[in-house]
Amino acid sequence: MKRLLRSLALIGCLLLQMPAHSAAPEPAADVFAHPATITALRVALTPATRPLQGAQSIRGAYRQQKQLHELPRPLSSSGRFLFLRDTGIAWTTIEPFASELVITREHLIQREGDNEVLVSAAQQPALQMVAEIFFAVFSLDFDTLESLFDLYGGANADGSWSLGLRPKQAAGSVVGIQINGAAQVEQVLLTESSGDLTRIDLQQVQISQDAPDAADRALFSSPPKHP
Repeated sequence: MKRLLRSLALIGCLLLQMPAHSAAPEPAADVFAHPATITALRVALTPATRPLQGAQSIRGAYRQQKQLHELPRPLSSSGRFLFLRDTGIAWTTIEPFASELVITREHLIQREGDNEVLVSAAQQPALQMVAEIFFAVFSLDFDTLESLFDLYGGANADGSWSLGLRPKQAAGSVVGIQINGAAQVEQVLLTESSGDLTRIDLQQVQISQDAPDAADRALFSSPPKHP
């Protein structure tokens, strides 16, 4: 339960405690030096937002590194993710060990082997806010993001873009979120008040306008349904 609640506090990211033999994540750039309006961001991020209009699902692979200020090497994990519009997001970890974290507006589920822990929004009211943040980030919903964060960023010289988010109200230990991309969201950086940094790289991203099938929907139920 403690691990699960910590995941919730860190915006649902999978914080797996295994050291890796890879370089530490780079610190966030100076995106927070550039306050931005919704209008400017909509223009700068048009290549990314256009394919998201009407998208029913986004899936792909991810690699996560978490640099703790008290450790010389980052912690690393990798796997795949599935985002279903108006449903939730599922992070399926493959390395260093198999696990699954599912976040919806109604509940959070953590699965490891045959074990499953479910926390409802009634037990943890912050869960609904976590889900809203995920939905807004993956769909680049600027109206929702502006209601929750101060906005920064814009287009970069190489054609990519960066979006900075600073919570308007306390969001656990997270003090800043940076989202980088070009044709789509490619990277998310979370900075904590302790100086710890979490970096999530999204790869092989597939955006679909089709309704999700039964197997995809089953991931978000508890216990999981097998069609």
